[in-house]
Amino acid sequence: MLTQNGDARAGLCGGDPVSPDAMVAFNVRAAALVDSLSLYVRDLQQLATAVAESARAYGVSDEDIARSLET
Repeated sequence: MLTQNGDARAGLCGGDPVSPDAMVAFNVRAAALVDSLSLYVRDLQQLATAVAESARAYGVSDEDIARSLET
């Protein structure tokens, strides 16, 4: 794997005629997966914010909220 601009990229695996197409296909799929997972993480962060706001509305302290989000 090569890294370009913080993105994981596959290089050519060999000199055969399939490797260039395989490299492109892998990189396209990898980029789509990274995009999908990035959106998933964003959605989880938004959900955590909404849950914390709801908890505050019910009088739960920020300290209790922080403790509940610790891993």
